[in-house]
Amino acid sequence: MSDIEPFFNFSLSYIVDAAIGKVFDVGAGISFSNLIPADEKNDMENSTHDYLTNGYIKTPGDTGYYTFQGTKLMFRFMFDPKRFFDVPIFGETDGQIYLETAILGLQNYPKSNAIDTNNICNPFGYDNIWEKIPVAIGFNIPTFKQLDVLSLEGEWFGSKYSDSY
Repeated sequence: MSDIEPFFNFSLSYIVDAAIGKVFDVGAGISFSNLIPADEKNDMENSTHDYLTNGYIKTPGDTGYYTFQGTKLMFRFMFDPKRFFDVPIFGETDGQIYLETAILGLQNYPKSNAIDTNNICNPFGYDNIWEKIPVAIGFNIPTFKQLDVLSLEGEWFGSKYSDSY
């Protein structure tokens, strides 16, 4: 995304994909997000620390600061039952069943007001890995080559935060 700060930072990612047999496909990836800041002064890790904007108290007398840098992992799995038989009326993605998930950061952060109740910049914290894992399970509904993809998908995300930036 280039519309949310920090702008134009350099991230390094690697994704692998493998077919397992005729009907399964798996993929995994890692991303070192905001690894190199484009502008040091706009990177939260290296910027002037503002306690009420990006700070929290680790223990009394020890202040920590949130950062945009992080390591993210992803995994996906796809099962395509139509590959067992050759029926030319199906499109390439028709009938596929898939699961996608990620871990949106390996670093845990406590809530900002755990000790100081006046600081509400991160009121819930990110200290449980299950709160950083979105999961999507879906089925590509057959459209018989009329559409590229039509999916029915269910999603779950354990984050306590509302949908917003």
